[in-house]
Amino acid sequence: MNQPAHEIDMDNLPGPSNNKSKRGVSKHIPIEILIELHNKNNTEAEIGKIVNCSAGNVGNRLRKAGIKGLKLHINNRADILALNSKRILDEIGVKSLKKIPLRELTTSYGILYDKEALQRGEATSIVRYDPSALRERYDQLRAMMADVIDVTPQIEGEV
Repeated sequence: MNQPAHEIDMDNLPGPSNNKSKRGVSKHIPIEILIELHNKNNTEAEIGKIVNCSAGNVGNRLRKAGIKGLKLHINNRADILALNSKRILDEIGVKSLKKIPLRELTTSYGILYDKEALQRGEATSIVRYDPSALRERYDQLRAMMADVIDVTPQIEGEV
């Protein structure tokens, strides 16, 4: 195994009290356990050994849950968002304007653009920076700190 999996007590899993089939193979394995083991970089075969079922069953359950390929999607999410926003722009034309209101297309494009920028770590809004206002607020805070009276009781023997 790539990363040691924590001990899983198959007899105390949630679900039916009998977690073994007639062949002694585990059943009713919560998908959360399979996902956790998958996220610890265990192969399907390793997960199958841990939970006492076939690698094929593990793979089928992970595929149905949408886990297979998820890391690849996450790593390329900004590009996927960019491609989808391009598709929306490509759809804006005479034919699409007859079917889909322009406001809906442009709103969808704007949302995808913002999400792409977030994924790339780019700004999605403009924050006003006013150095003189910042300095004025700093001076106000310094003056407030100068006016603070220390009321902490002195303990005998402390200087």
